[in-house]
Amino acid sequence: MRCSFLWLMVMSCTLLHARDIHVAVCGNDANAGTVEAPYRTVSKAACEACPGDVITVHAGTYREWVRPLRGGGTNNDNRIIYQAAKGEKVVISGSEPVEGWEKVKNNTWKLIIANDYWEGTNPFDEQIYGSWYYGEGTPNHTGAVLLNGIPMGEAFSREEILKPIQGRARWYAETGGNGGPIVMNIGNVWPDGGKKVTPQQASVENGDQAVYVSNSCIQFGYLKDGSVMHYENVDFGEGAETLYLEIASLAKGGKVEMHMDNPDGELLGEYQMKSSTTDWLKFKEFPIKMNRLLVGRQNFCLVVRAVETDSCTPTIVWAQFPDGVNPNDGSVEMYVRPQVFYPEHTGVDYITVRGFILENAATNWAPPSAEQPALIGPRWAKGWVIENNVIRNSRCSGISLGRSTFGHAHHYQNMPPRGIC
Repeated sequence: MRCSFLWLMVMSCTLLHARDIHVAVCGNDANAGTVEAPYRTVSKAACEACPGDVITVHAGTYREWVRPLRGGGTNNDNRIIYQAAKGEKVVISGSEPVEGWEKVKNNTWKLIIANDYWEGTNPFDEQIYGSWYYGEGTPNHTGAVLLNGIPMGEAFSREEILKPIQGRARWYAETGGNGGPIVMNIGNVWPDGGKKVTPQQASVENGDQAVYVSNSCIQFGYLKDGSVMHYENVDFGEGAETLYLEIASLAKGGKVEMHMDNPDGELLGEYQMKSSTTDWLKFKEFPIKMNRLLVGRQNFCLVVRAVETDSCTPTIVWAQFPDGVNPNDGSVEMYVRPQVFYPEHTGVDYITVRGFILENAATNWAPPSAEQPALIGPRWAKGWVIENNVIRNSRCSGISLGRSTFGHAHHYQNMPPRGIC
């Protein structure tokens, strides 16, 4: 059924003549998308556009994540063009204005945000992580607060944010989450009295096989809830009741289960990590006390579990503003979307993006070993032209070509399906 649907979409794009599609803030997505009856969102135009179409966006601010559904065919002649109307200021933003701030102390205000506000990942809970990212123990988040379009700095404790403002305006957040989807990194493991087993001697599902931190340190990287590490032929000698493992984490907590043979096998024991080790690369030694003695060479696996989080706990953002600033006057915004112009899948080829102001994205780290998300990018597609745009205020990367996921892949383990057309 899905193949038939995709085939029909391709055929409909092929048979139709190229269109001039228009978008305006006074429009409606139920309209025809013409200059007389424009669409309201760029996303609607992106869903409708076929090879050869030109999408013209008129003056205004569009707060959305534009995810092109299909590319412009197989060559430059049929590309899809997204352009700002000539001489008009067009902003596509990943942020939203926020009001409802309550003054707390000095120049510090707080804002309470219900969990159903977030369409996807809460950027004030998601920590920045990734291969070759060195946070030096500070739990930086992908979210940010902006004052008059300028991102404020991040503070890292409630005590710090309540002190009188010193220098740059800043913010701090608390949530009921676990710090994002990443739970921990795991280094060497070994039975009591036995030899250390490195990640190179094992395999992993749903995580990085081996992240090289230095010439002598390798670990399983960026393990999420349900990540599994498989160990074969590990020597427990004449008998051991404890397995030691090295863990590094900035999450609030997590659990490691030890199972015989596979994740459905006998539960041999578990370790509950109740706090972070203060850095993604700061490893500490932890024991798993097994339920019984293991003797000789054995196969087992480790399963990572995230801690249960309280879905009823809202996000509370504290922010310090300069003297005389009332954050409820419309001057304050927050990052809420991870990207601004970025496909959901690979293979969306031959697209032009020109003339826009693209801003304010809660992007995560763009490592050399994984997907490399950015405020705008083709996600490893070909034939894109990104020209004459202003690209600003991305938490990490502003523009990225992306990469295939051969090797490490902590953002996804399999290539997403290629786009339509």
